[in-house]
Amino acid sequence: MASPLAKGLFHRAIAQSGSVGTTPLWRAENFHGDPRPGQALSSREWLALQLKNSGRVKDSTAARAAQMLMSDEETRNFMYSRSPQEILEGVSGGAGMYSAPQSFRDGTVLPQDTLYTVFSDPSRHNSVPLITGTNRDEAKLFLAQDPEFVELRFGFLPRVKDLQAYNELSAYLTDSWKAMAVDGIADIIAANSSEPVFAYRWDWDEGGKSWLIDYSELLGAAHGLEVAYIFGGFDGAIGAPGLYTDNNIAGRDLLGQQMRSYWSEFARTGVPGTGRSGVLPQWRPWSNAGANLMLLDTASGGGLRMVNEPMTVAMLKERIAQDPNIPELRSRCALHVQLFLLANAGDDVWNEADYNALGCAQFNPWELHVKR
Repeated sequence: MASPLAKGLFHRAIAQSGSVGTTPLWRAENFHGDPRPGQALSSREWLALQLKNSGRVKDSTAARAAQMLMSDEETRNFMYSRSPQEILEGVSGGAGMYSAPQSFRDGTVLPQDTLYTVFSDPSRHNSVPLITGTNRDEAKLFLAQDPEFVELRFGFLPRVKDLQAYNELSAYLTDSWKAMAVDGIADIIAANSSEPVFAYRWDWDEGGKSWLIDYSELLGAAHGLEVAYIFGGFDGAIGAPGLYTDNNIAGRDLLGQQMRSYWSEFARTGVPGTGRSGVLPQWRPWSNAGANLMLLDTASGGGLRMVNEPMTVAMLKERIAQDPNIPELRSRCALHVQLFLLANAGDDVWNEADYNALGCAQFNPWELHVKR
């Protein structure tokens, strides 16, 4: 929707667990220690890591100095000489993923302004009807694979170490996702565009449970689980042995049919309405005065229904400030930084006055870190 190169190539958009975070080039390229610090795996930092791992230099300081003397051709030839395994050595992260710059504000594929700015003006983006939504427990997919939060019994059976801490961190990370990519962007579009926007939250959390494992607790309504409901195929989709059982398959399949009915009606008309079947609850647009969020769940979880459950950046900042379960100031500051500074390089939702009001002025925000 934001890329000028995509103009005229589509007529609807559905963002399932989408993102409004984009990366300015300085954040993608600079060394981490620069006055405008690059990410930990910026292009400069990654090249330094490659030079060090290859044995061409002894340490990070030498690697930084060496690359400044390399021509573009030398850099290209060196990187092309590295195997995929060598390039990824030491950078793998949780859930088989690593945090590297992406979605660059290069002024060609994406505008140099943030998406909040671009979407405030329909003439600056590809304005089409939009469905945007998140899952209620997005972050659990990633936390479930992090040994800091989940241990493996007998080497393969996951168990959450501290369920309260696990749920609280998941809620912060997930709610910030919704605040920015659902409520935030929907507010902007509804106020500035003639095209409708529709919002949802996917709440299915009925994964199988036994004495071995409880998926309703470990994963809940985690990131990516809803994709199979849209395409109608659960084999090979994100999942795990025992996630689907005789007790939850009927509800799963019906919810999938209902979601496909909404999605296909939206693709056809630009409005999900009552679905292609014409019998589902009316999905009203975000701009209406009442309930504006469609909850997607089975009957045992309350069924399909419109609600008004806002989640805003202001609400999250207040929650962090008042949370009695964050006793350490540094941890409170780090969480604030993770959600509002690192998410979009300090643009749109970061406010230094808010950060200092927490008592965090003593900590350089770019140096703080919290588990994602």
